Amino acid sequence: MAAFPAPDRFSGELIVRIFLIAALAVGLFSAQAHACGLDEMVRGHCPLIESEASDPDGFRGAIELARSWREWPQRDTLLTDNGRWQLNVCAYQTKVTGEATHAVIAEFTDDKARRKWESRLKTVRRHATKWQEITQDGINGVRQSRIVFNFYKADGAFRRCEEHPTDHVRIAFTERNETTKSGPLRAALTGTLSMRPDIVGTPSMWLPLSQTGGFKRTVQHEFGHALGFVHETKHPTWASKCYDHFSATKFAMKALGAKDEASAQMIVDSQLKGTLKEPQVEMTKEFDDRSVMAYRVGARFFDNDKGAECALTKGAKISDDDEYTFMLVYGMDAPN
Repeated sequence: MAAFPAPDRFSGELIVRIFLIAALAVGLFSAQAHACGLDEMVRGHCPLIESEASDPDGFRGAIELARSWREWPQRDTLLTDNGRWQLNVCAYQTKVTGEATHAVIAEFTDDKARRKWESRLKTVRRHATKWQEITQDGINGVRQSRIVFNFYKADGAFRRCEEHPTDHVRIAFTERNETTKSGPLRAALTGTLSMRPDIVGTPSMWLPLSQTGGFKRTVQHEFGHALGFVHETKHPTWASKCYDHFSATKFAMKALGAKDEASAQMIVDSQLKGTLKEPQVEMTKEFDDRSVMAYRVGARFFDNDKGAECALTKGAKISDDDEYTFMLVYGMDAPN
């Protein structure tokens, strides 16, 4: 198990250990069979990468350290003049091969559509950059985030993935699939997985074209995955109490865009069931129901007597514990 070095003493005599596990964002299905590819990851065929860290005050979320940008072998290519790590973000205007088979990828082929594409990206950028704006009071002053998302070319135009196929985050906008009756796909690959040779040049993030209620949370959740965060709902405190009372298939099909019952069960088995066990996570650590990395699950998806206890409705934005975890890995004075 890889040790996660303790950060500077920004919180007194704090010794930090947070358990880091592998994850993939919700609902990924690949048309192609890669070794340890999208289908395999969703089905749980890829091994978990264990890396320990944490803090004595409670469970603080989880980042898969092995897929964080801090641990990327090509990390030096991210470095800017001011010492930050720049992740380039592009979006597709046309359909590309390699996307999830049931996702309907939006196209922007005329001037009106391209203006809509730009408008959507402005909104995405506004919500996503909340991660890089995180700060934290430290013993030597205010700690800044090391991460910065770059959406623009040198001429000030948004980056098109057709022109920048090796960008670190590659967004495809999705729409409702009228054939399968599934909603727009919302998903993202975990951290540096987007840079694997067999994945580069295809989407690494799927966001709904429609920006109805909850879009801010969706963007922050998926960009959390792009930074290496995994689902808070895999914490055993929630899973052991609530999963047996959870209408998993109904939730995956109604809320997550699964195309059928088999797909729905696969999503829930890999993304919602609590697979973390001691010593990976100490069972006394608290579940963060305000984390943006927790699914939003309404009471209607649980047995009547469990709805009030198990429903997750608070994670509308990046939580304090999300910020804490982020700064452990991506704070300017975090370990290099």
